[in-house]
Amino acid sequence: MKAFKSDHPDIGLSLRNVGNVYAKEGRCSDARQLYKTSLQIFEKAFGPDHPYIPLVLDELAACYYKQHKYAEAEPLLKKSLAIREKTRGPDHPDVEVTLRNLAALYKDEGRYSDAEPLYKRAAAIREKLQHDRSETAQAPQL
Repeated sequence: MKAFKSDHPDIGLSLRNVGNVYAKEGRCSDARQLYKTSLQIFEKAFGPDHPYIPLVLDELAACYYKQHKYAEAEPLLKKSLAIREKTRGPDHPDVEVTLRNLAALYKDEGRYSDAEPLYKRAAAIREKLQHDRSETAQAPQL
């Protein structure tokens, strides 16, 4: 059996997975610590823009959100959004999901004027994705 160093990406992935279990069980305080450690490992191993980073940021933000700790969740979602826009492009489905999550946070805080443009942008992305899929599906075969 191969042993991994404590900063190996496989350890980060395992910690994230256990964090997901804890989050599902409602143990967000325990999950948050695992997500933070996982995030440090991934950033060190892969750099700040790797696709794992926004995944963990979103999961960490979700734990804060569930505990109504919106001030802690907001910067995590903003960072996730920035990484996804940079690496995936502004119309990627992952961007749409993060926009909706950030908008929901703003809505729950009563920040409706901040939530509205994010919901509208997410809807526009969703509409474009649906349109692109329907055009592709209807394309004639040669």
